[in-house]
Amino acid sequence: MIDNRIQKIEEFQKLIVKTIATNRIGVNLPLIGGFRFRLLDNSPRFSIDIDYHCHGDLHQKQGELLRVFQSTVLPLTKQKTGYSGSASEKIGPDADSPHNKVLDIAFFKEGTPYSRMETCIDITRIQRMDDPVAKTFEGAIILTLSDADMIESKVLSLFNRIYLQERDMVDLYLFKDKFREDSPERISEKITRSTLDWDFVKKRFKKIIGDRDYHIRNINTIIEEQFDAIATENLRIGGGGALVFDQAAGILKILLKLPGKRKS
Repeated sequence: MIDNRIQKIEEFQKLIVKTIATNRIGVNLPLIGGFRFRLLDNSPRFSIDIDYHCHGDLHQKQGELLRVFQSTVLPLTKQKTGYSGSASEKIGPDADSPHNKVLDIAFFKEGTPYSRMETCIDITRIQRMDDPVAKTFEGAIILTLSDADMIESKVLSLFNRIYLQERDMVDLYLFKDKFREDSPERISEKITRSTLDWDFVKKRFKKIIGDRDYHIRNINTIIEEQFDAIATENLRIGGGGALVFDQAAGILKILLKLPGKRKS
């Protein structure tokens, strides 16, 4: 269940996204990921990260975003909320990836113990087939990717990540209606043109099914900790993590069973 602290983090996240969307840095920088679903599609699931798709140099965009935070976002946050903040490029072995760059963001009240709250911005690149889409939030134009590219990216994420994240399965369940009739063919093409190997995809899918109980426990934790209160209660009554897992696994089975060109 989302508590007051998480609700406060969401206030900061909304301010960040709106500020970026109305700044030159936000031109051709589509918002993606779980927070996109939360902000623009009323997802009941809270997302700690803010994700952007960047078609250019990720490290360069990371630096540009850092400068905007220091010059604009943090002073505006201080003015509107009374919270000071910090922003820094994430460093270390887990951050040294050519496919993902991260800004660590923190907000805090000076002189107030335990007031520190953290989020981050992930700058990444996902497979897409459609043009970006402009949506609105509180009068701001938020650039994002198409619904189909968004939900299809969740399928690829289950196989692209080193460690499977059950939140991707949760989002498959929540937004399964955003798949298109031709999504199986689109996903097959995206997998084929990516660095993924079809044999690996099949093996991981088999492992996902084999680890059903483990994934259900993790999904139940997500439901309890990251969902709005009413959604948590209704989902718990209606089947909980087992329902979410079984439906997500069924979606994957349909999508990945279709024949596609295999890499040699």
